[in-house]
Amino acid sequence: MAPNWNLAYAVVPRVAAAFSLFGSAFIVHEVVSDAQKRKRVYHRIMCGMSCFDIIGSICYFLGRWPMPEDGLAGFGLAGGVGTEATCKTQAFFGQAVVGTVTYNAVLAAQYFMIVNLSMSETMISKKYEKIMHAIPFVMWIVTGIIGLSFDALNPAFFNCWISPAPINCAAAGEIPDGRPPCERGYYAPVLQWAIFYGPIWALIIIVTAIMASVYASVRKLEKKNERYTVSQPSSKSKADSAKKSRMVAKQGLWYLLPFYLTWIFPVVTEITELVTANYYDPMVILVSFFLPFQGFLNFIIYMRPRFIKYRKQHQSWSIFYIIYRTLRKSLCCFAEDQDDMFISGVSGTTSVSRVSAQDRDSVVAEYNRRNTMDSNEQIVAPRRPSVVKFEEEKVEEGVVLVEEEC
Repeated sequence: MAPNWNLAYAVVPRVAAAFSLFGSAFIVHEVVSDAQKRKRVYHRIMCGMSCFDIIGSICYFLGRWPMPEDGLAGFGLAGGVGTEATCKTQAFFGQAVVGTVTYNAVLAAQYFMIVNLSMSETMISKKYEKIMHAIPFVMWIVTGIIGLSFDALNPAFFNCWISPAPINCAAAGEIPDGRPPCERGYYAPVLQWAIFYGPIWALIIIVTAIMASVYASVRKLEKKNERYTVSQPSSKSKADSAKKSRMVAKQGLWYLLPFYLTWIFPVVTEITELVTANYYDPMVILVSFFLPFQGFLNFIIYMRPRFIKYRKQHQSWSIFYIIYRTLRKSLCCFAEDQDDMFISGVSGTTSVSRVSAQDRDSVVAEYNRRNTMDSNEQIVAPRRPSVVKFEEEKVEEGVVLVEEEC
């Protein structure tokens, strides 16, 4: 039985876009609802990228609906229920994908500033962050306006995009071969490279080069630290610095995975079309799935540190329960009895596992009282109703080092 490609083109992008909408919206909620995260450049960049992902995902979820009914008649495929105007609107907002890829480059640049240039959060925020957020927006608007000005935003395979109309017409650089002349978007094949594939391929190369430099810098720092540690074993600050840089760089490198998964199939499909002058439905279906899916893949990487932390702290928990708790934590919906606060003395350092009972002043008072007691004694703090949750951190010299999540 032959595959129903028409059905696949209609369903696959919407499924991927729905997951992406969930993941991107979750990241935006995570950042906007957390005062501490709103202060961090990294989280603000991820929030901006997710906003662009949401715009793109909505366009992919709409699929062919904004197209005119006869938009794909040249290929014998069903069109939509829209008009030429709704199709152009979808294609214009769909160019937000270029902004998303630009945000990937911005994120890589932020990692480069921190790891390679040793810039502080404050310096990046004051000197560069506004420009970092402006560039993706400008890329989206400029490429969208160029597409509109050349009348090149028309029905394509699974949504409205940069395409000639009718879709099977002989556009610029193509052999007529008995095909009808183009009514709109005669220069669409050229514009596909000028305002979509060209910028995206350039950004892929830029992101790869930046993250390769970050990785090389971390490796160099690690080797230098190993030599320094051998000669001066007592140096803990150098080791801590190297460990922090390694963790930052590792998280940045993980973001390359969704980036490459998203764009490998469009790149291969476009190269195949250039070489063979044909589209292959299985490849186009892969494009229609992974292109809208980046928002969800970014969400997985964004939540990865918290997942790993829970897994280390609670080895008896199942993978599914850790995922469940990781997601619930963002929504601030723990029951009062799920994560009690406890303080236990270990080698003169006290650890605070989640505070859902007393405020931090009470915890500090409890710790100071603890100094007069045996170091192996465990103290359970009084509990009161509260939705304040704290990450596990260290308490040293009576100061509670915590991060408020809600």
